[in-house]
Amino acid sequence: MTKTEYNQCVELWSDEVYYFALHCHSNVPDCQDAVQEAYAALWKNLDNVQFEKGKSFLLSVTYRQLMMTLRRRKTAELKLHDLPVQENECRPCENDDLRKALDQAMQRLSETQKAILQLRDIDGYSYKEIAEVLNISEQQVQVYLFRARVAMRKQIDKDDF
Repeated sequence: MTKTEYNQCVELWSDEVYYFALHCHSNVPDCQDAVQEAYAALWKNLDNVQFEKGKSFLLSVTYRQLMMTLRRRKTAELKLHDLPVQENECRPCENDDLRKALDQAMQRLSETQKAILQLRDIDGYSYKEIAEVLNISEQQVQVYLFRARVAMRKQIDKDDF
């Protein structure tokens, strides 16, 4: 990849990569850091990444960075288990009851399930592309997606929608 193609990657995909990060993890600073790390990794690997694979590379690195952040945070929480955990999540007020129910159901999913739902049902990626991004098998993508959809249905049915 050339420096010009790298700049094109920034222009073309920065918003989409950030949007993906937000759907995987709702903490805005963590998402911003993950996207920044992904672009730094792309810059370091200019010679090894083809322009056509740039978006997939960015999504993969962003996802892995978010998972590392979550693991570090969980480890710290285990060490400091006596301190209360606070979520400093800011979300705009939404009037649509169904949207609220979907958001609540989505929050109950694992980070991997959220990412797979986002990539498959919202962004329209194939099982193969998702498997490449998340570095798991296509069969595992299908299993996670099935379980995520079942969990979402149960939660929505529970809320009488």
